[in-house]
Amino acid sequence: MRMQSSSSISFRTIAFAFALIITFASGARATTVPLTFDEIVTKSDVVARVTVVEASSRWVGRRIITFHELRVDEVLHGATASRTVTLAVPGGVVDGIGQRVFGAPELRKGSSYVLCMSPELTIGTAPPDRGRAIVGLWRGAWKVQPDMTLAPFAHDAHDGNDAKGAKDANDAHRDGAMLPSITTTLTMSGLREQVRAAAQRERASAGAATMGAVEVRR
Repeated sequence: MRMQSSSSISFRTIAFAFALIITFASGARATTVPLTFDEIVTKSDVVARVTVVEASSRWVGRRIITFHELRVDEVLHGATASRTVTLAVPGGVVDGIGQRVFGAPELRKGSSYVLCMSPELTIGTAPPDRGRAIVGLWRGAWKVQPDMTLAPFAHDAHDGNDAKGAKDANDAHRDGAMLPSITTTLTMSGLREQVRAAAQRERASAGAATMGAVEVRR
């Protein structure tokens, strides 16, 4: 299989330029400031525990995109009208040609994950032509273990949990707002609380900004 490495996420359709996600992967090949955990949550249309039911890859322009059909098992933040959603992840294999995109998690059929997902985006002209994206890429995804603990994705986006991934995730902070700690075991209940707290902080911040704007107008 021939592999093509890509450190950008540029697609033919600008609407699918992962504008919501782009602050994505930190590292030598990234040039943007990574999102904080609060930003990942509040920029997400839905944060949910899901199971991968089906997966298929195809070309979209010059990029390979893998489309995952997900069953929604639990919604932690936001809402979805359907119990199934389509997720589009850059990278994959088509006819023996593979592409890997730096920071894009590789999801496996039958496995469960917690994902921070964008609204549906237009991807191309051939079905499936719409799909959600992972906000923050590897930073907005956790693998659910059989005991309901959560494993982070490593920095290089391979499915798994290693020391490098843990260090990178805990190094990914700005203004004191860190991703959920993965130096200790992260559980579903712990993540639920952190997602709820992030949403509450966003509402409080928005309310304070509104009050400030009212005071200025006076």
